[in-house]
This record gives sequence, structure tokens and C-alpha cells, in this order.
Amino acid sequence: MSSSLFTIYSMDTSVFLTAYKTYPFDLFPGWWRWIDRMTAQGQMFLCQMAFLEIKKHTEKGDAIYQWAQKQKKKHPRFVREEDKNVFARAEEIAIKFPDLSNRKKIPTADADPYVIAHAMETSATVVTEEKSTKSPKPRKIPDVCKNLNIKCINTHDLMRQEGVNF
Repeated sequence: MSSSLFTIYSMDTSVFLTAYKTYPFDLFPGWWRWIDRMTAQGQMFLCQMAFLEIKKHTEKGDAIYQWAQKQKKKHPRFVREEDKNVFARAEEIAIKFPDLSNRKKIPTADADPYVIAHAMETSATVVTEEKSTKSPKPRKIPDVCKNLNIKCINTHDLMRQEGVNF
């Protein structure tokens, strides 16, 4: 059972792309069932831009893309679309932290500003596999989250926080 029933997580693309390689569906079905439960409870979501990033970084036939598609259909709250508030926050983030995105123009930037903007709008914790650069110029999600006082953890910290193990 979850130790933090009311924590919501804004998931970065890196979590699922890394999990797909690290926790294959056939060897770690329990991990994927747990993700499904978290999603069903509304505790975990991908922003639309992160979902599109999964699509961009995989082939349509890839199992992780197929899984994300099924999750989206099965749990309508799994993929959250950007509204005007999220777009505005993402634009502010991209302007304030230009090294965060691969592209400087919103809405064509990568998902990182949106993952953070959604967290700001929903008081969510960001989950990413990115590592801090510890640079004076925030370049990665953990750097920007720290600068903006948004909680940011990795997948293992998420599992510890939720009190699960496999």
C-alpha cells in the first residue's frame, strides 16, 4: 500500500524509456502492474508533450510506445493535456532556463518545461532519471526544479517514497 496516498507525480519521459530497458515487461511484470495501479488512482501522469516524446523516441512498433498507448486508452487521466496555464508556465520556464530545452520555441520545445509546468499546476512531485548538472546554469530537470523549489526525485526514490519493492 502507498505510504503517501496524496502525492501526485508528474513523470518525465526518461522514467519510462529507462524502465523499458531496465525492467522488461516479461521479467518485471509486478513493476508495470504497480505503475498501472498508480495511474488508475490518478497518482501518476504524463503530460501530453512527454507522451509525444515517447512516440518521437521510439518506433510505433516498440513495446513501450504500445504500452503508453494502452495506458492512455485505459486510464484517461494518464496523459494530461496542456491548458493555457501550463503553456504559460512552460513558456516562462523555457525563457528563464533556456538551457533546459533542446529548442527555444514553445510549443515546439521538448517536454521538460511541460513536465515541470504540470508539476507546478498540480503541486506534483517531478520524477525523472535525469541527473543534476550542478552547473550555475540549470540544464536538467533536477536543476530547474531545485531552482523553482519543486520536489524532484528519481524512480528509485519514488519506489522508496511509495514503500514498494520488487
